[in-house]
Amino acid sequence: MIYLIGPTELSIADPQAVKALYSGQAKVTKGPCFDVMGDLSFGKSFNMLAGGQDTYFSTQLHADMKSIGLFSHLTWLFPFFKRIPILNKDYLKFWDWVGGRVEERIKTNICSDTTAATLTNLFFHLAADHTWQAKLQEELDALPELTQEKVTGVELLDALINETLRLHPAVPSGTQRLTPPEGLQIGDKYIPGDVMVCIPTHTLFRGPYSCVGKQLALMELRRVTAEILTRYDVEFAQGQTTEDFLDGKRDTFTLVTAPLKLVFRER
Repeated sequence: MIYLIGPTELSIADPQAVKALYSGQAKVTKGPCFDVMGDLSFGKSFNMLAGGQDTYFSTQLHADMKSIGLFSHLTWLFPFFKRIPILNKDYLKFWDWVGGRVEERIKTNICSDTTAATLTNLFFHLAADHTWQAKLQEELDALPELTQEKVTGVELLDALINETLRLHPAVPSGTQRLTPPEGLQIGDKYIPGDVMVCIPTHTLFRGPYSCVGKQLALMELRRVTAEILTRYDVEFAQGQTTEDFLDGKRDTFTLVTAPLKLVFRER
């Protein structure tokens, strides 16, 4: 399906468009996500949860996501950026860091930033609506133990996670491309030249096209949420408003949330 989302901009929800368009292609909540991926990728944790501080890897990765958000729309600019001395300083430093850990079999940063954003948005809604928070706590309290198997069976928890992802997709929009002057044929549809096009990730990438880290992300979301809500009641800190949080979100390829200040009161 093709939707007109601007005067010269189309959103294309069609798997056939992928090759045509893309060929050649919150601090506390980040803690458990990055620590798990550190264990899986490097064989050692980043210790963000224990230390309560961002690491070089998490800080630089977050900055790189902003760059991806820019350069995915200005692909012609990136080759210049990475070759200009001063501008490419952080870029080269990061790849030096990565190169030093090749022997540790560096793999990928699956789900950490996206899971952190989803967890932040989930707790925003739980803090804003104590009725649903209490209902979820009641179901979690009824579990004989907080094992992954038991937590996975809580339907309300999955429903709240899915609704959070519907309202706040972890990857809000697809990266843009400009069709060539002669136009582009996608399936039985012809797209004129010089039209901005993108594939919306939240509508297309499901089923066989789904994120490879999805199940790991869901495990983290369920377990972290359950561990917190069985121990604490969550509410907004003084001065925190729903408007500030919702208006502060940014799409930089992945969703970047605004600061969220919460109070955790022991039950």
